[in-house]
Amino acid sequence: MFKNILVPVSQGKGLQSLLSCASAIGRRWQSRLVCQLVSPLFMVELTHEDVSSSVFEALEADEAERAARLKSRFKELMAAQKIPIVSDPNAPVDGLSAHWMDTATRNVQELAGRAQVYDIAIAERPFGDEANMRSTIVKTLLFESGRPILVTPPEPPKSIGTRIAIAWNGSSDSARTIAFAMPLLQEAEEIHVLSVKGFGVHGPSGADLANALKNQGLTVVTREIDGGRDDAGSLFLESAAKARCDMLLKGAYTHGAIHRFIFGGTTDHILKNAEIPVFMAH
Repeated sequence: MFKNILVPVSQGKGLQSLLSCASAIGRRWQSRLVCQLVSPLFMVELTHEDVSSSVFEALEADEAERAARLKSRFKELMAAQKIPIVSDPNAPVDGLSAHWMDTATRNVQELAGRAQVYDIAIAERPFGDEANMRSTIVKTLLFESGRPILVTPPEPPKSIGTRIAIAWNGSSDSARTIAFAMPLLQEAEEIHVLSVKGFGVHGPSGADLANALKNQGLTVVTREIDGGRDDAGSLFLESAAKARCDMLLKGAYTHGAIHRFIFGGTTDHILKNAEIPVFMAH
């Protein structure tokens, strides 16, 4: 189950969808949602870029403005969903509740380290003016935290996790993602195991995975999609949409950086284009 949920917040544009998804997951397990503001200085710290004192001061002012604005919006959204806000993030969890951390994080290691002690992190997918920052947050959590992440679309979904698609490629990353997501899979009404012909690594087939899930009493449908490596990301998204799935499971970045640079990446395509929440692990 996902009792402790970290919710990094960087900007207000996708905040409603972010908190809507976090709340939907949290309600299932009566969880604690902890919102962590990520400072505009996050990218400066990451690149070790030298900035003038005037630029640094402007970014600090931006951080303070964001903190006040987003905390106010957080309170409004929690009130609308009747979710109580607690002052102590470490207080015993007694029903669904939320906490806003008043100190923003400016450091990649700090964000990843914090996520290590949570059951899951929920973050926005890359889009809009701060796509690079959102992408960096997602990849930091994927590669450095050792925990799963749920990536949310820009607009709030109508439902989440009732019909789950699995983008299967036979890899250990995909297997690890499924293991992390088992609490969600066990509550889903239907699971769709999707595989693309000619895409993936040598490993168990989609049918093998489906049989293993069926042995746990889950309702599973399999589909092998005609296509290939180059368009696997779009094929997974299209097939999930046709099956009316409201969540996609995807092992992240099975192929190395050089392969992704030359051919593009399935994970990157899904991160940039998914209109449903995407559950990922690496």
